[in-house]
This record gives sequence, structure tokens and C-alpha cells, in this order.
Amino acid sequence: MKNLLFIVLAIAAIVQANPEQPQQDEHSGLYFGCGAGFTHASISHLDILSDTERYNGIGPYADLRLGWTLSRKTSIHGTLSASTMTISYFHTNDGLFGDNSSYSSRAPYYRLFVGGGATFYPVKNPNAKMSGLHIGVSLGYLTYNAENSGSYAGFKLNGKGLGTILEFGKTWKIGEHWGIGIGETNTIGLFGKETSYSPGHSSDGGFLGLMSFGIQAKITRR
Repeated sequence: MKNLLFIVLAIAAIVQANPEQPQQDEHSGLYFGCGAGFTHASISHLDILSDTERYNGIGPYADLRLGWTLSRKTSIHGTLSASTMTISYFHTNDGLFGDNSSYSSRAPYYRLFVGGGATFYPVKNPNAKMSGLHIGVSLGYLTYNAENSGSYAGFKLNGKGLGTILEFGKTWKIGEHWGIGIGETNTIGLFGKETSYSPGHSSDGGFLGLMSFGIQAKITRR
């Protein structure tokens, strides 16, 4: 009995002298990210009675994110992104009362997004093979503009409203806090106003849908 009591006391003394430290997630600090690449924009307006109007283009894209890293898994940030390109306009009178005629034109296109969101890194272990995978989402104000008023098939786009950016990618560490990576971005615009000066068709209004996706190289600090 004395031996058992001695063993219990000895174990208690060892545990007290070497308490188990809970695993802390102390990874926090400045979050910074920037990227550049190319994006494809697709804007469409469909009128089943008369015509179909589509706008497409490919051009450079860049974004900047600045915020705070909360843990190894989560960072919050402001988001600024912009793109420019020459967008092509296609108009086809293929609706129920259309005559199947078509025409097209081109114009410079600009897009700007200002908002905020979060980026999530689901793999916490920095030594795991899948470490660096990330998913990001940002909500904010999106605007885009394009105009061609001097051609046979002129048009004007003026989109303003709520926008969303979704990103999926992979980052490889090059230091304690820095990393380089690649990301696939998707920009979605919910509203847009269209004015068309096309022959035989003149309208002012109509809501458009914007869907854009791109690939970019990234530098991240977290």
C-alpha cells in the first residue's frame, strides 16, 4: 500500500513539474496578397421575343488584398480588383419576332471591384502535402463600363451593383510568412444596365448578368 501511494505521488509530481502544454495556434498578423493574370468576361442579355445580345472579351486582371490573419486557417481582408480589355458585342435578331439578322462591334471595357471578405486555408498542418490550398470569398461594389457610339452597331454598358469574387488556389511557402501561388478567380455581377444603338433596335435599360473567370499568379504574406 505504501509502495502504491509512493508511485501515485511520484507520478503526480512528474505531471506537475512537466504540465502538458495545449497546442496553441498563434499564427496571426498582417495579411497581404496581390496577384496578376488574365480574365475572360461574358455578359449577356436575352430577350426571347426579339434578340440576343452578348459581350465577350479577354484581358489582364489584377487584385490586391490587405487585412489580418486570425489563425493558420483564416484571414480577413479588404479586396480591390480591376481588369481591362477590348470587349466584342454580338447582336442577333433570333427571337420569336426576329429576322435572324446579326451584327457586331468592339469597344474598350473596364471593370473595378471594391469590397472585403475572407480567405480560408482548410489544411492547418504546414507540413502536409495539401497545405496551402485556399478558398476565398469577397463581397462588394462592382462596376463595369464599355461604350461604342461611333459604329454601325453601337452600344453602351454601365453595370453598377453587388458583386462577388470567389477564388480557389494553392500557395507554396517561401519563408515563415511569405508564399507564392496560383489562383482561379470567378467574378459574378448581379446587375447591369444596357443601352443599345443597334440598327433596327434601340433600348435603354434591361438587366445584364456578368460572369468572369481568370487565372493569376499570386504573392501572399500571412
